Amino acid sequence: MKKYFFSTLVIAAMLFSAVLVSSCDNDDDDDNGNGNGNGGAITNINAAVQGVGSTQITSVKLIYELEDDGVVLATGTFTGGRLQITLPNTVSANLLSAVYFGNGVRNPTNALAARARLIAFNGEEDVGDIDFHNQAETVWAWLIYVDRDVVISSSTVPGSDTWEASFKKGWNFVFETENANGTVNKTSLRPSGMGWYFWGG
Repeated sequence: MKKYFFSTLVIAAMLFSAVLVSSCDNDDDDDNGNGNGNGGAITNINAAVQGVGSTQITSVKLIYELEDDGVVLATGTFTGGRLQITLPNTVSANLLSAVYFGNGVRNPTNALAARARLIAFNGEEDVGDIDFHNQAETVWAWLIYVDRDVVISSSTVPGSDTWEASFKKGWNFVFETENANGTVNKTSLRPSGMGWYFWGG
Protein backbone atom coordinates (compact mmCIF):
# COMPACT_ATOMS: atom_id res chain seq x y z
CA MET A 1 0.00 0.00 0.00
CA LYS A 2 2.80 2.43 0.91
CA LYS A 3 4.67 1.60 -2.30
CA TYR A 4 1.52 2.24 -4.37
CA PHE A 5 0.86 5.53 -2.58
CA PHE A 6 4.45 6.72 -3.18
CA SER A 7 4.26 5.85 -6.88
CA THR A 8 1.00 7.77 -7.21
CA LEU A 9 2.58 10.86 -5.62
CA VAL A 10 5.56 10.72 -8.00
CA ILE A 11 3.29 10.46 -11.07
CA ALA A 12 1.13 13.32 -9.84
CA ALA A 13 4.20 15.51 -9.24
CA MET A 14 5.49 14.78 -12.75
CA LEU A 15 2.13 15.67 -14.31
CA PHE A 16 1.95 18.91 -12.31
CA SER A 17 5.46 19.91 -13.45
CA ALA A 18 4.57 19.26 -17.08
CA VAL A 19 1.43 21.40 -16.84
CA LEU A 20 3.35 24.20 -15.10
CA VAL A 21 6.07 24.30 -17.77
CA SER A 22 3.46 24.29 -20.55
CA SER A 23 1.59 27.14 -18.88
CA CYS A 24 4.72 29.27 -18.57
CA ASP A 25 5.67 28.65 -22.19
CA ASN A 26 2.27 29.86 -23.40
CA ASP A 27 2.12 33.04 -21.31
CA ASP A 28 4.77 35.16 -22.95
CA ASP A 29 3.71 38.73 -23.71
CA ASP A 30 7.10 39.29 -25.34
CA ASP A 31 6.40 36.50 -27.82
CA ASN A 32 7.39 37.08 -31.40
CA GLY A 33 5.19 34.32 -32.78
CA ASN A 34 5.81 30.62 -32.85
CA GLY A 35 9.31 31.01 -34.21
CA ASN A 36 12.13 31.33 -31.69
CA GLY A 37 13.44 34.69 -32.87
CA ASN A 38 16.94 33.22 -33.19
CA GLY A 39 16.95 32.37 -36.87
CA GLY A 40 13.75 30.32 -36.66
CA ALA A 41 10.96 30.97 -39.13
CA ILE A 42 7.92 32.80 -37.74
CA THR A 43 4.40 31.93 -38.85
CA ASN A 44 2.31 34.13 -36.55
CA ILE A 45 2.60 36.95 -34.03
CA ASN A 46 0.40 37.11 -30.92
CA ALA A 47 1.69 39.69 -28.46
CA ALA A 48 0.84 42.59 -26.17
CA VAL A 49 1.64 46.06 -27.54
CA GLN A 50 2.81 48.92 -25.31
CA GLY A 51 2.27 52.65 -25.80
CA VAL A 52 -1.14 52.49 -27.46
CA GLY A 53 -2.79 54.86 -24.98
CA SER A 54 -6.14 56.16 -26.22
CA THR A 55 -5.43 55.47 -29.91
CA GLN A 56 -8.16 53.43 -31.56
CA ILE A 57 -6.75 50.44 -33.47
CA THR A 58 -9.10 48.07 -35.29
CA SER A 59 -6.63 46.04 -37.34
CA VAL A 60 -2.95 45.50 -38.07
CA LYS A 61 -1.55 44.97 -41.57
CA LEU A 62 1.73 43.48 -42.72
CA ILE A 63 2.86 45.74 -45.58
CA TYR A 64 5.65 45.23 -48.08
CA GLU A 65 8.41 47.73 -47.27
CA LEU A 66 9.50 49.22 -50.59
CA GLU A 67 6.20 49.50 -52.42
CA ASP A 68 5.00 53.13 -52.57
CA ASP A 69 1.34 52.14 -52.85
CA GLY A 70 1.74 49.50 -50.15
CA VAL A 71 1.22 45.82 -50.87
CA VAL A 72 -0.75 44.31 -48.00
CA LEU A 73 0.64 40.85 -47.36
CA ALA A 74 -1.59 39.96 -44.39
CA THR A 75 -4.21 41.50 -42.10
CA GLY A 76 -4.55 40.74 -38.41
CA THR A 77 -6.65 41.77 -35.43
CA PHE A 78 -6.01 44.09 -32.50
CA THR A 79 -8.10 43.53 -29.39
CA GLY A 80 -7.47 44.07 -25.70
CA GLY A 81 -4.10 45.65 -26.39
CA ARG A 82 -2.84 42.61 -28.30
CA LEU A 83 -2.02 42.14 -31.95
CA GLN A 84 -2.59 38.80 -33.62
CA ILE A 85 -1.59 38.15 -37.20
CA THR A 86 -0.76 35.11 -39.30
CA LEU A 87 2.15 35.71 -41.68
CA PRO A 88 1.86 34.46 -45.28
CA ASN A 89 3.63 31.24 -46.20
CA THR A 90 5.04 32.74 -49.39
CA VAL A 91 5.74 36.13 -50.95
CA SER A 92 5.34 36.88 -54.67
CA ALA A 93 8.56 36.47 -56.62
CA ASN A 94 8.29 40.01 -58.02
CA LEU A 95 8.66 41.40 -54.48
CA LEU A 96 11.86 39.47 -53.72
CA SER A 97 15.29 41.08 -54.00
CA ALA A 98 18.88 40.82 -52.78
CA VAL A 99 18.89 44.49 -51.78
CA TYR A 100 17.81 43.70 -48.22
CA PHE A 101 21.11 41.95 -47.52
CA GLY A 102 23.10 45.07 -48.37
CA ASN A 103 26.80 44.20 -48.57
CA GLY A 104 26.24 41.02 -46.58
CA VAL A 105 27.62 37.84 -48.11
CA ARG A 106 24.87 35.27 -48.88
CA ASN A 107 25.21 31.52 -48.71
CA PRO A 108 23.65 30.35 -50.97
CA THR A 109 24.26 33.30 -53.26
CA ASN A 110 20.88 33.03 -55.00
CA ALA A 111 18.84 33.66 -51.84
CA LEU A 112 16.34 36.52 -52.12
CA ALA A 113 14.27 38.39 -49.55
CA ALA A 114 11.44 40.83 -48.89
CA ARG A 115 11.04 43.23 -46.00
CA ALA A 116 7.75 44.17 -44.36
CA ARG A 117 6.45 46.21 -41.44
CA LEU A 118 3.37 46.18 -39.23
CA ILE A 119 1.03 49.16 -39.61
CA ALA A 120 -1.86 49.89 -37.23
CA PHE A 121 -5.20 50.97 -38.72
CA ASN A 122 -8.39 52.50 -37.39
CA GLY A 123 -10.80 51.49 -40.11
CA GLU A 124 -9.06 52.55 -43.31
CA GLU A 125 -6.85 55.15 -41.61
CA ASP A 126 -3.16 54.47 -40.99
CA VAL A 127 -2.60 55.53 -37.36
CA GLY A 128 1.00 54.42 -36.82
CA ASP A 129 3.60 51.67 -36.76
CA ILE A 130 3.98 48.72 -34.42
CA ASP A 131 7.69 48.03 -33.91
CA PHE A 132 9.73 45.39 -32.11
CA HIS A 133 12.58 46.85 -30.02
CA ASN A 134 14.01 46.98 -26.52
CA GLN A 135 12.90 49.52 -23.93
CA ALA A 136 16.08 51.58 -24.29
CA GLU A 137 15.50 51.78 -28.06
CA THR A 138 19.05 50.61 -28.75
CA VAL A 139 18.06 47.37 -30.48
CA TRP A 140 15.45 47.40 -33.23
CA ALA A 141 14.10 44.49 -35.24
CA TRP A 142 12.46 44.18 -38.64
CA LEU A 143 10.72 41.35 -40.40
CA ILE A 144 12.41 39.73 -43.37
CA TYR A 145 11.09 36.96 -45.61
CA VAL A 146 13.68 34.70 -47.28
CA ASP A 147 12.88 32.29 -50.09
CA ARG A 148 15.26 29.60 -48.76
CA ASP A 149 17.47 28.85 -45.78
CA VAL A 150 20.37 31.29 -45.88
CA VAL A 151 23.37 32.39 -43.84
CA ILE A 152 24.52 36.02 -44.07
CA SER A 153 28.06 36.98 -43.06
CA SER A 154 29.96 40.25 -43.07
CA SER A 155 31.51 41.76 -46.17
CA THR A 156 35.13 42.85 -46.36
CA VAL A 157 34.06 46.17 -47.91
CA PRO A 158 35.22 48.99 -45.58
CA GLY A 159 32.40 50.75 -43.77
CA SER A 160 29.91 47.95 -44.38
CA ASP A 161 27.36 46.83 -41.83
CA THR A 162 28.27 43.67 -39.97
CA TRP A 163 26.16 40.54 -40.39
CA GLU A 164 25.88 37.40 -38.28
CA ALA A 165 22.59 35.83 -39.30
CA SER A 166 21.12 32.45 -40.09
CA PHE A 167 17.59 32.50 -41.47
CA LYS A 168 15.12 29.71 -42.14
CA LYS A 169 12.90 29.83 -45.22
CA GLY A 170 9.96 32.07 -44.35
CA TRP A 171 9.71 35.01 -41.95
CA ASN A 172 12.51 35.94 -39.56
CA PHE A 173 13.67 38.90 -37.49
CA VAL A 174 16.77 40.99 -38.16
CA PHE A 175 18.00 42.61 -34.93
CA GLU A 176 19.99 45.82 -35.40
CA THR A 177 22.27 47.88 -33.17
CA GLU A 178 24.08 51.00 -34.39
CA ASN A 179 27.80 51.49 -33.85
CA ALA A 180 29.50 54.79 -33.02
CA ASN A 181 30.89 54.99 -36.56
CA GLY A 182 27.42 54.80 -38.07
CA THR A 183 27.59 51.18 -39.21
CA VAL A 184 25.01 48.70 -38.01
CA ASN A 185 25.36 45.24 -36.49
CA LYS A 186 22.71 42.89 -37.90
CA THR A 187 21.99 39.48 -36.41
CA SER A 188 19.32 36.80 -36.17
CA LEU A 189 20.18 36.22 -32.50
CA ARG A 190 17.41 37.68 -30.38
CA PRO A 191 18.60 39.71 -27.36
CA SER A 192 16.68 39.86 -24.10
CA GLY A 193 14.20 42.61 -23.28
CA MET A 194 12.53 42.90 -26.68
CA GLY A 195 8.89 44.01 -26.86
CA TRP A 196 6.23 45.40 -29.18
CA TYR A 197 5.58 49.17 -29.13
CA PHE A 198 3.11 51.43 -30.91
CA TRP A 199 4.42 54.60 -32.55
CA GLY A 200 1.66 56.99 -33.62
CA GLY A 201 1.83 58.44 -37.10
